[in-house]
Amino acid sequence: MSETQTAPADTGAPAEGAPPPEAAAPPATPGSIFDAAGEPPPPTEDGKPGRPDYIPENFWDAEKGEPRIEQMARTVAELRLKISRGAQNVPKAADDYKLPAIEGLPAEAVKPDDPLWSDVRKAAHENGLSQAQLEALAKPYLARLAEAMQQQQATASPEVIQQRYAEEIKRLGPEGPAVLRDVKSWMGGLEQRGILSREEAQALYGVTNADGVRALAKLRQLTGEKPIPVTALEDGKGSLEDAKRMMTEGYKTNDMAMVKRGEARIAELEKQGVL
Repeated sequence: MSETQTAPADTGAPAEGAPPPEAAAPPATPGSIFDAAGEPPPPTEDGKPGRPDYIPENFWDAEKGEPRIEQMARTVAELRLKISRGAQNVPKAADDYKLPAIEGLPAEAVKPDDPLWSDVRKAAHENGLSQAQLEALAKPYLARLAEAMQQQQATASPEVIQQRYAEEIKRLGPEGPAVLRDVKSWMGGLEQRGILSREEAQALYGVTNADGVRALAKLRQLTGEKPIPVTALEDGKGSLEDAKRMMTEGYKTNDMAMVKRGEARIAELEKQGVL
């Protein structure tokens, strides 16, 4: 080759007789199908087996490091039962929904034609709720309703009511039973004379505490009846006036027992620091 000849252009092809370039390494493949499963979950800090990904947390016993087989079996059985009963299906009509049975809740507590229950069934059907979903929403409310009804029944028992009445009668003082008899007899007379209607008299008979009885006793006095000595001293409200009235009435009628009660009332008020 003469000095004026140029070298051939570099085309990128391997020079003739040069060794071939190294081929790209094939991707690594697991040596066995078992290798494709990956590594098992790492053990916990105390060395117990970790929970596999395919077992939900609620079915894994972390303390024992093993699945809760019995719980899994029960869950599957319950699910099959619900499916067989159609609990997971949306009822054909809103009226087909049934309320769940709640312990302590009487069957008549929620009637089928109750407006609220009708609205709930209609809303559940419009939103595509299954029977099971409606039960899940209704159970907490019905459980609270049952609890409230049981408490109401306990406070309305005859024993509780009689105890409460006995405490109110005690507030009326030693003459409490006599006061009740006189006020009741007075109201009965007003009804017999037509001054009070049956409904009005029943409303007055519905008084349940000592304050209401004292108010009726004072109204009785305003009609011209002989005053009733009410000697309750709980809060001192009107007690001084009652004491003065009792003493005045006692001197007028020469009822010294009433005068002494009035004096005792004033002494008690002084003791309480009201005067």
